[in-house]
Amino acid sequence: MDNEGEPFTHWDVAELERVQRVRPNLPVIFCFLLIWGTEISPLTPAQQIQLLKVCYDIAFLLRDSEMMVAVYGSAGKVYREMRLFDQALACLSTALEIAKAIGSIELQAKCYNDMGSTYIKLHNYNKALDYYKQSLNAYMKTGEERGQANVYKNIGTLYMTLGDNGQAMVNYKNALCIHEKFGEEREQADVYSNIGNTYYSLGDNGQAMVNYKHALCIYEKFGEERKQADVYNNIGVVFMSLGDNGKAMENYKNALCIYEKFGEECKQANVYSNIGNTYYSLGDNGQAMVNYKHALCIYEKFGEELKQADVYNNIGAVFMSLGDNGQAMENYKHALCIHEKFGEELKQADVYFKIGAVFKSLGDNGQAMENYKHALCILEKFGEECRQADVYNNIGAVFYSLGDDGQAMMNYKKALCIFRKFEKEHGLATACGNIANIARFYNPVEAMELYRSALAIFQKHGDVIGQAETWHNIGFLYLNMSEDPEAEKSLKESLRLFELVFMNFGSLEKLKITVIETYIKTYRCLFRVSIILDKPEQALLASEQGRSRALKDSLQKKYGLESNAPSDEDTRYTSSLISEDNTSSLGKSCKQADVYSNIGNIYKSLGDNGQAMVNYKHALCIHEKFGEELKQADVYFNIGAVFKSLGDNGQAMENYKHALCIHEKFGEERKQADVYSNIGAVFKSLGDNGQAMENYKHALCIHEKFGEERKQADVYFKIGAVFKSLGDNGQAMENYKHALCILEKFGEECRQADVYNNIGAVFYSLGDDGQAMMNYKKALCIFRKFEKEHGLATACGNIANIARFDNPVEAMELYRSALAIFQKHGDVILQAETWHNIGIVYLNMSEDPEAEKSLKESLRLFELVFMNLGSLEKLKITVIETYIKTYRCLFRVSIILDKPEQALLASEQGRSRALKDSLQKKYGLESNAPSDEDTRFTSSLISEDNTSFVVICLSLEWLHLFTLASGKPLVTESVPKEIFSSVESEINGKEWLRDYIDRMVNEANAHVRLNRDESFEDRSLRLSCDDDGDESRQPSVLARGVRTATEIERARKSTEVRAEPSENSEDGNFPETSSTNSQATGGTQNQPQLPTQAPMSQATGIPQKSDEIPSVKVPQEHEDDTCTPLLPSGPETPIHHDPLEVLYRLLISPIEDHLTGPEVVFIPEDFTFKIPFGAMKDPDGRFLAERKRIRTGPSLSTLKLLRECPEHKHSKQS
Repeated sequence: MDNEGEPFTHWDVAELERVQRVRPNLPVIFCFLLIWGTEISPLTPAQQIQLLKVCYDIAFLLRDSEMMVAVYGSAGKVYREMRLFDQALACLSTALEIAKAIGSIELQAKCYNDMGSTYIKLHNYNKALDYYKQSLNAYMKTGEERGQANVYKNIGTLYMTLGDNGQAMVNYKNALCIHEKFGEEREQADVYSNIGNTYYSLGDNGQAMVNYKHALCIYEKFGEERKQADVYNNIGVVFMSLGDNGKAMENYKNALCIYEKFGEECKQANVYSNIGNTYYSLGDNGQAMVNYKHALCIYEKFGEELKQADVYNNIGAVFMSLGDNGQAMENYKHALCIHEKFGEELKQADVYFKIGAVFKSLGDNGQAMENYKHALCILEKFGEECRQADVYNNIGAVFYSLGDDGQAMMNYKKALCIFRKFEKEHGLATACGNIANIARFYNPVEAMELYRSALAIFQKHGDVIGQAETWHNIGFLYLNMSEDPEAEKSLKESLRLFELVFMNFGSLEKLKITVIETYIKTYRCLFRVSIILDKPEQALLASEQGRSRALKDSLQKKYGLESNAPSDEDTRYTSSLISEDNTSSLGKSCKQADVYSNIGNIYKSLGDNGQAMVNYKHALCIHEKFGEELKQADVYFNIGAVFKSLGDNGQAMENYKHALCIHEKFGEERKQADVYSNIGAVFKSLGDNGQAMENYKHALCIHEKFGEERKQADVYFKIGAVFKSLGDNGQAMENYKHALCILEKFGEECRQADVYNNIGAVFYSLGDDGQAMMNYKKALCIFRKFEKEHGLATACGNIANIARFDNPVEAMELYRSALAIFQKHGDVILQAETWHNIGIVYLNMSEDPEAEKSLKESLRLFELVFMNLGSLEKLKITVIETYIKTYRCLFRVSIILDKPEQALLASEQGRSRALKDSLQKKYGLESNAPSDEDTRFTSSLISEDNTSFVVICLSLEWLHLFTLASGKPLVTESVPKEIFSSVESEINGKEWLRDYIDRMVNEANAHVRLNRDESFEDRSLRLSCDDDGDESRQPSVLARGVRTATEIERARKSTEVRAEPSENSEDGNFPETSSTNSQATGGTQNQPQLPTQAPMSQATGIPQKSDEIPSVKVPQEHEDDTCTPLLPSGPETPIHHDPLEVLYRLLISPIEDHLTGPEVVFIPEDFTFKIPFGAMKDPDGRFLAERKRIRTGPSLSTLKLLRECPEHKHSKQS
């Protein structure tokens, strides 16, 4: 808006005279235009700016500074609404400067307030609060209480946004007091509405409703229909939270009607979103989706990204309830991306929680835990204690499913404490039930008390499903206590309540099937109790109901048949099911087959796979004899499961495919889903995550289609495990949480242990030890309760992984307990991992020789596993991934014990083991694995006479450099203290040296990119085309580089990226590099070469003025490496050092005397692969590439194998 002190209109003499004649009326015209144009008229923002330019000209003519402040202030507000925040702040800053110049404190106060509101839009809440406070102080100086009230309201809204409801309430009440003092009812209504919002966010719906009604009454009095609509919307939200969906819908529709009347589209979108929430809570996902999409369409139209995020979140919830986890995840990620963009941390927490739930349902406890921890971290940061309870509860559920009872209990108790503090009865009941699920294994009396407490709450609130599940748990507890009659009563009560739920679902067949899935377990428990009590008739009825309840109801409804459900006393029911007097031999044989199959199931559950297989085969033989294909499919499925448990994946796959073929033939989709799930498990065990995921998704799709929640839980868990193995903790957690939620819903305690254990693993990988411990302990408790030894050992190890940092003695005991179980069951991989962990504990206790022994034992066991995997290359790499960490720990111990040769071997093995094995197998090379005593192995890796090899190894505190050259002893250098002290002044606070080097690498790459020369040619992906003597390729190379004579000369003088190596001349000068110069390879024409960077002459290494490019250009090594972050530059992030010189000082100076050859091969580690080695500068400002030829490689062993590989195996193409 600034016109540099000149009017926007240029008047001639005649026009200026006419203006002067109306000069006395200009102030009135100014006020009319300003108020009409910005507050009354229907002008667009762009039109308002044009009108404000006229006002500016009037103020200019009158030389009225206050008018100028008004114009700039109004322009700032308009630009703010246009989301042109730079222009808005510029105008408001100008207004503030003028107000200060004329000494008007009141105008300064207004400007400060407007600037605060602008920074609110930018989500810069600190600056916003600072300007609001300056505005408030200015109003206090002038005694302008009305202005103070306005600022108090704005500050209150800011605190509401930050989640500080206490401060928000204080400021709103200050504003209300002032408005009441002056009798400003309309303004009071605004504050009442805001106070209602605050009470709502505090969970006090009663006070929220009172304040909303105060506001509504005033707005109705003054006919403020638009404001009434706002309040109607808020009242609807309160009714919604109270569970009164009817009243909520009524108020939402009142609001929507008014908004439509006035064309308030954005606010219509808000109501559409709320109506969608109401339909969602009513279970009408179709109408919910329709309304959410209406809202989303409007928000996209107006660019309301934050509100789009809320709608994406809600749409994700709808897809989640429909079982479409893929769409749910996609929408949640859209929401998360927007919230992260605008720094909406509390809303990020909500989305993380929901993403965690998706991962949970997918069975990916790792990703579920990761997201729960993200959510919890944010909620703790903002003190959102009440909402933390749900996260603790879900984290506890993850730990419980993972078998870590201790961690599960810890998290459940945290949730219980918070639920009790905030009087959240439903959450309190859930937490009591969860704690009881763990306690019942070691303290059944306490568990019974907790179940009874939970039951009382569910009964109070009429939660029939919660009651049914709790009665089931009570029955299960009585069963474990051998109080079988009481167990029978409790289980029957559970079934009675489940039946009530089932009958009340009416025509919602899918939901019926879902509920049936939730209490099949109760039928099974009742079957077990009936057998114990010697009630075979009742046992048969329980079995019959468990098999047929949902299907029977569907058939009766479809064909108008009468229901004839059995009662417990009706022993005649069984005989009513059979009407054939003379059962045929076919029927008898088929029943025999069913009995064999059931006996096989029992043996399978007892772990006796041999007897299970015998009985399954008997059943299969009979079914084949009588052509019972569907039942054959069931038996094939069971036989496949036995082979899977025996580790025979081939036979398992064969039987599963037989079963799948039959189920597809007869359209048995549900059973197909079970087979898909198991086939996915086979692929997972084979290391084929892609095929595993594909089959799991097939299974999940079918289970969702039929509403089979329990089976969805199994598949979610398995999908979570796939994501965890792929390193996607977010997706893993999301799937695990989905699984856990379903298992909790149906009281599947034993199965929750695995999920808790995996969620604990996710939290552990995310660094949230508290949540990890809580979930691990939950899992442990469940495993112990159900005597699951393998799970118990895993949970012990997981708990020890956390405890070892503060209680190494306890951790060692836990590891030893786990090791004993793994040794008992012959689990070599887990023995190896446990030995690794024991080594870590010894290392932390400074018992380094014991640590060395333990780590070597771990590696020995891992090597046994690796060698036994045969040709399963993918699985080998997976196994290698699991124990690279052991090599790194052995490296650390070797450094401590002053065993540099062993340290280098450990580092080398950790880098190259899997890749080297794969190359050897592919090209038929001989294996030459080192032994710990074979110190000659190192020298065997290097054979190039004029080449120095530099192996870079990193730890948090030290940089270790190993320098090797043919015929010379190994040189080991750690970063000396004098070099460390030379850079420590540049290290930020507690920054580790490793992190500092990482930062220097990023800054170096950013520096290189900023100073790149567009004439540089990137040939980093091409082996030397000249080396192979293939002149046929040279014309194509030249064709790509056709230039004018001037361009060629410039290219010659410019620095090339990753050029082919050229020989050092004796005088230290280097020949010019050419893409067609076959002599540039330094006599290695027939040797396979890695990409290299040629040394540059002084003329080309440092661009001269004649090059017509800036003199700060540097050699480009990673010119197209998009993975290297480009650090921000500018006045806010000055770089007071040259990162290229710092890297030289750290990496080259300590070993410079040992780099005697013309060529250096760097073996980087981790992020050091991104180092622009050739661009590092010595203290004299010379680039390393000016003095040395440079190559890089993944490991010494890999380079050795490449040299040994037959020449015909090497690619002649880029």
